[in-house]
Amino acid sequence: MDYSSQRLIRTVDMILNYSRLQVGEFPLFRKNLDISDICVNLVTEYALTAKNKSLDLTFQNNYGDANLFADEYSISIAISNLIDNSIKYTDKGFVHVILYRWENDNICLI
Repeated sequence: MDYSSQRLIRTVDMILNYSRLQVGEFPLFRKNLDISDICVNLVTEYALTAKNKSLDLTFQNNYGDANLFADEYSISIAISNLIDNSIKYTDKGFVHVILYRWENDNICLI
């Protein structure tokens, strides 16, 4: 599936989920997640998209074990949107996804 089709599917999915959220029908399935694993998988998924724009896409884990109790779908969509927009709005050079420890051991992703 090409990039444009994937983008359109994600946009429609986000609109439907927003509607479900507004009426209180958005299901949350919380579980223990490793944010680093999600980032690695998404960076791998977006590697070809970045390469097609001649961008270097990397992931750097400066946090270590970054575990979180959350809804995997929601977290994955948020990180996916971060990476997707970074690639979309970067014309040349690189996109580095960095996971690091912030104040009070908070997990930060840039």
